[in-house]
Amino acid sequence: MKKMICKFLKCAGIPALAITGSAMLQADDRVQVQENAYLILNSIMNGSNDWERIHAAEALLALNAQDKSVQMVFSNLPDDFISGKAAAGLLRVIARTCPEKSNYAIQELRRMAFGGEEGAMQIQATESLAKLRYVPEKTELTKLRAQLRAGSMFSAYSAWLIAYVDRKEGERLLNGMLQSGKDELGIPAADALSFIPDMSVESAKALTSIVQNPDASPILQAFALKAL
Repeated sequence: MKKMICKFLKCAGIPALAITGSAMLQADDRVQVQENAYLILNSIMNGSNDWERIHAAEALLALNAQDKSVQMVFSNLPDDFISGKAAAGLLRVIARTCPEKSNYAIQELRRMAFGGEEGAMQIQATESLAKLRYVPEKTELTKLRAQLRAGSMFSAYSAWLIAYVDRKEGERLLNGMLQSGKDELGIPAADALSFIPDMSVESAKALTSIVQNPDASPILQAFALKAL
């Protein structure tokens, strides 16, 4: 992932110093960088690596939620193409961009998350439902609470979904994961809090403590800063 990001920044023409804040881009340079980045993201989205395509599509949607190029690519994927290792991510983008296929994508993700799938596929489906702000049903909520015992990112994605039903319980669980000292829990917990509007004072304090902690990993700090 780090190599991919560095390659992207280099191709987009973003100086390394600009990333650290030691250099400022002029207005004309900024426009050129944005145009280059958009072209590169489109190129990656139309490439052959599924996860790179997914992340490029989501980056384009973050820049413009109505980006038609994303809809054109993902609305035309054949059904058998959405059955591989990246199925959950592909369905997540389809749910966001293709209204006529959104319900199908959500139901498939629910099946993968709660219908007996195990391992990476189940974890990724749970993450995708959380990022789509899906509100779990009562029976699903029971399964999510049971999954909290996993002690891994799976637990964090489960707590993330719980927060859409019970904000207080969800934030309490996520804050505990933030302070666990484990990136596999802290990073998705911080990511989850960035999706929750009007977070509690306790959550804001937990995130701030991560940002101010010199021993915290830079990636965890970046996610915490994004959530604040």
